[in-house]
Amino acid sequence: MSWTRKPWTTKEWKKRREELLKTNNKCEWCGSTEYLTIDHLHNFDALGTWNMASGRFFGSYFVNGKHQEELDQIRKEEGIIPKFTDRCWKCGKSGLIKRKQKKPPFRCSKCGWEGEKTSKTLGKMKYRFKGIIMKSLLKVHKPKINLIYESMKKSQNETYMKFEEVLVLCRRCAYARLKGNVLCKVCESNYHKPKFEMCWGCFS
Repeated sequence: MSWTRKPWTTKEWKKRREELLKTNNKCEWCGSTEYLTIDHLHNFDALGTWNMASGRFFGSYFVNGKHQEELDQIRKEEGIIPKFTDRCWKCGKSGLIKRKQKKPPFRCSKCGWEGEKTSKTLGKMKYRFKGIIMKSLLKVHKPKINLIYESMKKSQNETYMKFEEVLVLCRRCAYARLKGNVLCKVCESNYHKPKFEMCWGCFS
């Protein structure tokens, strides 16, 4: 199947939906058999996927101070000084302790890793400065990020079409889940937020 931005509009998706509803012909929450729909647990998020793709690219592109000259050029043009953060080689966390006397000098407070040198990644900057740098970098690297983005979208599309992470819900339960609610296990009629054990009617 070719990749599409809206797989739920394809004939293949609609066919699989009909087949699934023939075998699962009642709501998995309330047991209703009317107005059934397919609710995917993981939906598409174009912006989130793009941010993940750009983060994946720049995370490897600038790791350990690589391509520093490119950032130096932006610094000269925009008057910004990019900063790098020391991170653990094992877990990637930034909670490192630098010891003055004990060897090796670096120790991770998260996983206990010890070493002579740390992994370096581009550190946090003020939002305005980070936006200027990213805008300059995207002019050059956007085609490469697009390749990662398209690959991630294709993978998401294939997972979506497998119907492995779906719920068969009635229209009422599907709307409640869209609002972030779950069905009350006590009365099996009303809904509540997942952080509570029951709905307000059962609680009161």
